[in-house]
Amino acid sequence: MIERSLRLLAPIVGALLWLFAGSFAHAQAVQEGRIPVKLVAGRLVARCDISTEVRRIPVNLFIEYDNPCGLELHNRAADPLKTEREDGSRRTITIHFQGGEMRVPSRELGDEDALEAFTKWYSTELGDNAVVGTIGAAVLANYHLVFDLGAGAIEFSPPLARGAEHPPVPTGGASVPVSVKNEMIWLPVLLSDGVPRTMALGTSRYDTIVDEGFCEMRGQPAGDLGPARVGDCDLASIAALRPAPVPFTHRDGALGVIGSGLLQHLRVEVDRENRWVTITPVGEPEFPAADRAFFEALVSEDTDELIAYLEAYPESRCAPEAASLLLDWFIEEGYEGEEIDIALTWIDRSCRPDLRATAALERMQELEGLGMTAAAVRAGQLGVEGGRDDRYPDAVHKLHIELGTILLERGEGREAWKHLLSAAFGLPEDGMVNLQLGRFYEQEGRHRRAFSRYVQAVIQPESSPRAMEGLVRLQAVMNPDEALSIDLIERLISGKIEGFGAATKYEFTPETDTNRVVLIEHITNAHEEGADGGALGLEGILDHFERENVAVISYHLSTPQPDPLHNPAARRANLVHDAEESVFIVNGRGRVPGRARTRQKEQVYGALRGAVIAELARPSDYKLSIEAKVADGIVSGAVTVEGPQASGIRLELWLVERGVLFPGKSKVVIHRMLVRDTLLDSVRGEPLAVDLDGLMLRDFERSLADVRAANEEFLLDRQAKKSELVELVSTAIDPGQVSVVALLRRSFTGEVLQACYVEAPLEEQE
Repeated sequence: MIERSLRLLAPIVGALLWLFAGSFAHAQAVQEGRIPVKLVAGRLVARCDISTEVRRIPVNLFIEYDNPCGLELHNRAADPLKTEREDGSRRTITIHFQGGEMRVPSRELGDEDALEAFTKWYSTELGDNAVVGTIGAAVLANYHLVFDLGAGAIEFSPPLARGAEHPPVPTGGASVPVSVKNEMIWLPVLLSDGVPRTMALGTSRYDTIVDEGFCEMRGQPAGDLGPARVGDCDLASIAALRPAPVPFTHRDGALGVIGSGLLQHLRVEVDRENRWVTITPVGEPEFPAADRAFFEALVSEDTDELIAYLEAYPESRCAPEAASLLLDWFIEEGYEGEEIDIALTWIDRSCRPDLRATAALERMQELEGLGMTAAAVRAGQLGVEGGRDDRYPDAVHKLHIELGTILLERGEGREAWKHLLSAAFGLPEDGMVNLQLGRFYEQEGRHRRAFSRYVQAVIQPESSPRAMEGLVRLQAVMNPDEALSIDLIERLISGKIEGFGAATKYEFTPETDTNRVVLIEHITNAHEEGADGGALGLEGILDHFERENVAVISYHLSTPQPDPLHNPAARRANLVHDAEESVFIVNGRGRVPGRARTRQKEQVYGALRGAVIAELARPSDYKLSIEAKVADGIVSGAVTVEGPQASGIRLELWLVERGVLFPGKSKVVIHRMLVRDTLLDSVRGEPLAVDLDGLMLRDFERSLADVRAANEEFLLDRQAKKSELVELVSTAIDPGQVSVVALLRRSFTGEVLQACYVEAPLEEQE
C-alpha cells in the first residue's frame, strides 16, 4: 500500500522538484547583474527601474555603501508604486539593473528636501529621471560586489561559498581580511608608525576623510599623514585625505572613510561572506594637489589663505566650496562692503555658468534672512549678469522680482521698477511681480495702473491678501461712492481666470413641474489640487438652474490643509457626510466626485445635472419660505415650515456668502455659496416642531461681525492645538453677498426632504 502511494506521488514530487529547481535557478539568475553608476557632484548615482506588481518606473538612486539603510524612497516615487497596501502591509519592491535585479521587502522614507534639491541642481547630469532615493548597505550586503567606478559600474552576484579561495594579491594592490560593523566593511590601514587602524569603505561622499582629532594629535591638521597603506596600495598617494569628523566607531580605531573619488582609481572586490577584500589599482592617477591646497587653507581659518587658494586654483573642484566658505568667514568676522563683495564675486565666478541665476536666488534669500540687504542686492546683480545662460529660464526673472522688492522697500523706486518690469516681461502672470508693480505705481500716484496690477495680483494665492488691501485703498481714492465688492472684483478679473457657463436654462414642462427644491452640498478645500474642475462644473449648475429649484451650500474641509474658509459648520458637515476629498452630495442621497481637473468640468456638470433632475422628480411633503434682510451689519428674518409633524427631522438654517475671493492651490479663485455659520443655536439644527395648523415659524438674527469673530477664534484655536498655520484672510463677510438657505434633513439617513434659498437684500443705512 505504501509503495503504491509512493508510486502515485512520484510524478507529483518530480514536478514540484522541477518547479522548485526552475524557481531557484531564476532566483539565482536575477541575483547577478551590473549597476551602471556615475559620479554627479561627488555623489554616486545609479540609473535603474523600480517596480511593484502595480507599476514600474525609471529612476536614479544614490548608492551609499557606508549608510546602513535599506532602500529609501521619496513619497512621490512610492505613491505610484503603491508600496503600502490599504491594510498596511508592504509590497515587495524590485530594483531592475542591467541583466539582474534586487528585491527589497519594504522601503524607508528618504530625505525628500535633499533629494529634490539635488535633482534641481543637477538635472542636466541626471538626464530625464530624478534622484528619488538611496540604496544602502542593508541591501547591498546580500551580494558579492565588485566596485569598478572607473568603468562606471558595480557588479553584483550571489555571495561566494564559505571557505572560497582568496584572489591573489594584485601588483601594487591588496588582498586583505576585513571586519563588518553596522553593515559596513572596515579595511585594515597602516600609517608610517606601523600601528594598525581601520577605514570604512564608503560611497556616500567624494572625499576620503580622516578623523580631524587624530590629525591634530599627529600635528598634521590638514590631513597630510603620509602613507596610508592597505596592503601594498597607498591610499594617500592617490587622493588627498580630508580632515573631518568621522561619524563611526570601531574597536580597532576608526581612522576614516574611503570616498568615491578615491574608488574611481581602484577596482575593489568585496567578499563579505569570507570577510575579504581585494584591491587592484586602475591606471596611474595624478595626485590632486588642488585638493591638498584647499584642505590646508580650510584648517588655517584665514580668509587670506582662502583667497590665495582661489587665485591659484579658480577652476578646481573645491573652488565653489572655498568661495562659499570665504563669505561665511567674512560674515562671522563682521565684515561688510568690499570684503563681502569680494566673496560674492568669487562665488559667482566659481559657479557653473548654467546655474548662476539659480544659485544667486538662493544666496539672496539667505542674505536677506541675515538682514544683509545690501549684500543680497549685490548677489542678485551678479546673478542677473549671467542669468541668460541659466538652465532654468525663470530663475533670472525671479531674481529681478527679488531685487525689485528689496529696492522698493529701500525707497529706490525707479531702480526697483526697472527690475520689476523686466520680471513682468518674463512672468506676466506672477502674483508677486504684479503686487510689487502695483505698490510702485501707487507710490507714484498712478492709481489706475496700480489698480490694474493689483487686480492681476489678487488672483494668485501668494499675493492675494496684500493685493486685496491695495484694491480697497485705491477704490476709496478713485471711486469713493462705490465699495469694493466681490461683484466688482469678478467683473475686473473676468477673462483672467477660467469660467464655465451652461449653454441653456432648465425649463419645466407640465409633466415635470414639481414643488421640490434640490439641495447640493459641495464639500471641498481651497488647497485641494485637482478640485478646479469640480468648482467649474458647479458654476455651470448655478447658471443652468434657477434658485427656486436648486439651493447650493459649500463647506471647506480641513484637509489637505486648513484654509481660512474652514469653520465649525464645515466640521459638522464632514462628520455627517464623512468626506475626505472634494465631493457633491445631492439631497443627502447621491454623490458626485468633486475632485476633477479643468478639462473634466463638463463631466462634473453632466453628472450633477442628471442627479438634480432625478431629485426634482420626487415631490416633497414640505414647503419652506424665508424672509431675510441685512441692515447695519446684521442679518435677520424668519423661516416658515409647512407640512406634517414627524420625528427624526431637523431644521437647518445657514448663513451663506454667494462669492468669496480666496485663491488657493486648487486654482479656484472665487468660492461659491460658502456656508459661514448657522443662524440657529447649533450647527446640528433643531427638531421640526409644527403646530396644529402644520406650521413652524422660526425667526433669526446674527451680527456679521460676530460670525467673523467666531470663525477667526475657531481657526486660531485650531492653529494653537494642531500647529497648523492659517492666514486670517477672506474671513470678513460682504453684506452685499449674504444669502440664507434652509433645509429639512432626516437625522439618521441624512436625506434632505426640502430646501429653500433666498438672497438677503442690503438695506441702505440712514
